[in-house]
Amino acid sequence: MADIPTVIVIAAAWCALHSLMITRAWERGVARIGSRASAWHRLVYNLVSAVTLLWCWLEFRARPGEVLWAWHGLWQLPRLAGLGLAIWLGWAGARVHDNAAFLGLRQIRDHRDGQAPAPPILSREGILGDLRHPYYAAGLLAVFLWDDFTTTNVAWRGVFMLYLLLGAWLEERKLVAVHGDAYRRYRREVPALWPKRPRS
Repeated sequence: MADIPTVIVIAAAWCALHSLMITRAWERGVARIGSRASAWHRLVYNLVSAVTLLWCWLEFRARPGEVLWAWHGLWQLPRLAGLGLAIWLGWAGARVHDNAAFLGLRQIRDHRDGQAPAPPILSREGILGDLRHPYYAAGLLAVFLWDDFTTTNVAWRGVFMLYLLLGAWLEERKLVAVHGDAYRRYRREVPALWPKRPRS
């Protein structure tokens, strides 16, 4: 039980760093350094996020805690189905998002070629016609279903699941600021994390 506060602090610190580095204020600060720094910002953000998340995972693995509930027997079937759905949602999202821009590679290439950054577009292609945030939905499923439940991983799972829900909400605010009424209409028509049942 002594590890639970440490796990919560580590998870919350990662979430805070991850959010801070993508805020508009941070991006404006990077832009003041120069256009080259702006071009590299997204890639550096992704690398820092990945390395620090790996460090968190290693810290969590070093604090396994007591098992509260294990996926066993027939319970493995819904777990595996949910993990399969998470993988599919990630794949479906990757098919319709601009992955080069998401990773930060397009920004570096545009800067190298002297091109202005392309304006963001609002797409309803593929999964985005049924779900606004397939990556967040995939993340929620993966975090919940990843492993057996222990005293310490329930703590970090709770932090990360709350963070994913908060992240979706913050993303909505950013998208409304960028796309205005077009995004408000999209938000009314397409659910965020769980698709509507088809009408019969």
